[in-house]
Amino acid sequence: MVQISKRKLDDYILERLEKVLFDLLGKKKSKKEFDNVMESLFSSTERVMILKRVGLIYLHLKNIEKYRIRKTLGVTDSTLDKYKLLIEKNPTIYERFFSIINKDNIKVLFEQLWNYLYGPGTPGIDWSAAWERKKRLKRKKEEGI
Repeated sequence: MVQISKRKLDDYILERLEKVLFDLLGKKKSKKEFDNVMESLFSSTERVMILKRVGLIYLHLKNIEKYRIRKTLGVTDSTLDKYKLLIEKNPTIYERFFSIINKDNIKVLFEQLWNYLYGPGTPGIDWSAAWERKKRLKRKKEEGI
């Protein structure tokens, strides 16, 4: 568990630090640059914690079943419930996640079309690759990722 000092920060200082963090993380030109900043700022445990939290919100908003989220991310029911309440209390988080979810839904639609046209059993294609695509699409539908 991450240890935080019990000494409170002044609100102004906290606000300034949040702006610096946003500037560091929000204005990256490439994934590699973003990864470098994340690795510099956070330990591997902290990165996994942040990614799981983002995953919880993302999968919950995609209406993935609770037990699938728990199995996929390796979290407890109480953690799931905690973030469900967080989402309900803070509806502004919906907007950004829904734009990401809508893009993902369009990608899934095209993958379904691709599998329909060039799925396993279609003459002239690599069947093993087609089966892998089909399995990956099934998992994406079930688990949301």
